[in-house]
Amino acid sequence: MRDTSISKPALTVQVDVDTTRTLLQFYGLTGPGHAGPDPVYRLALRRFAELFEKVGVRATFFVVGQDLADDVSRSVVRQLHAAGHEIANHSQTHHYDFARLSRQQKTEEIARAGEAIERTTGQRPVGFRAPGYDADADLFELLVELGYRYDSSILPSVLNLPFKLLHRLLSRRGTTSGYGSAALTVAPNRAYRPDRKAIWRAADEGALWEIPVSCVPVVRLPFYAHFNLFTGDHLFRLSSALAERRDCNYVFHAVEMLDPVEIDQRLHRHPNVRLPLERKLSRCRAFLERLQNGRRCLLTKELALARERATGAASLSQGVSPL
Repeated sequence: MRDTSISKPALTVQVDVDTTRTLLQFYGLTGPGHAGPDPVYRLALRRFAELFEKVGVRATFFVVGQDLADDVSRSVVRQLHAAGHEIANHSQTHHYDFARLSRQQKTEEIARAGEAIERTTGQRPVGFRAPGYDADADLFELLVELGYRYDSSILPSVLNLPFKLLHRLLSRRGTTSGYGSAALTVAPNRAYRPDRKAIWRAADEGALWEIPVSCVPVVRLPFYAHFNLFTGDHLFRLSSALAERRDCNYVFHAVEMLDPVEIDQRLHRHPNVRLPLERKLSRCRAFLERLQNGRRCLLTKELALARERATGAASLSQGVSPL
């Protein structure tokens, strides 16, 4: 069994596998925008796999269940799994207002995607991310009932409300969605067990771990590739300096490995889409190389297990039975 103990800060690398079809839905647009397999699966994920191999990273890919109905998509996901990457659950249909779904709808979204992933890889997923970081207490209860080890849906950033409003301006639907409640802004900026009712607070015990998307300490600006590609390398270097000697859960989006000519013109409004592929590749590689300095890279499920073991060891040293 792989040793998942942590002697230094951890780096977890994640990829949200949102297809161009999903992004069109985000903006209230229709149509696949391409012929044949989605370019995210046909091109972007293979490029991520090559990049991660070059820098020595194993990553967690959050995939949408309905995409695995396609032969090409299934083949790519199997290859990622065989290469040692983790395949985690990103819901069945990527409904952007996930927190607004009924309990039954959420259950179906999680269960159907989990079944599709298990059929594809032969392994049940143990991690989940809600579309649009739209988490609530109901979701966490369901994940425990369904046997999940961790969630990674919380982005504890001060920019959550502006992001909601920006989506409303850009989308033809004219509604706000995603990012959960305003209270999640003050959630811990590290792995923690969420309180059952107030999921932005850490609890002493619980069956589920929350692995939030990293934010810059104190100022709580987002610290992930989508934001860093948009705001420039100077802010990335400053943010990474402030985050030194801390765990980092760094997130990419699959579209970041596509060239503008490979993406539907209607999506050129989306941040970073118009950056040339070579520029995105070189900058993303620089991000990873900088973040690996002084950190041990783990799959997200390995980090959750390591935190569980560390908590159990601490409990035993205090004469308390581990969970």
